[in-house]
Amino acid sequence: MYVQLVPLLNMHCASCTTLVRLTLEEMPGVISAQVDEREARVEFDQTKVRPEQITSAVKALGHA
Repeated sequence: MYVQLVPLLNMHCASCTTLVRLTLEEMPGVISAQVDEREARVEFDQTKVRPEQITSAVKALGHA
């Protein structure tokens, strides 16, 4: 298990943090995601998902 911290931008409300958390938790290989207005802490299995994929998912939402 590995941990990645992803700095977050443009987090305006609880809905933003929920959206990022749910998106990350749905990714294959992500074990857990804790999200606040500043960063996401993601625990993941590196054999199933790469750190770049996690960052890309957050960027696609407009928060990285």
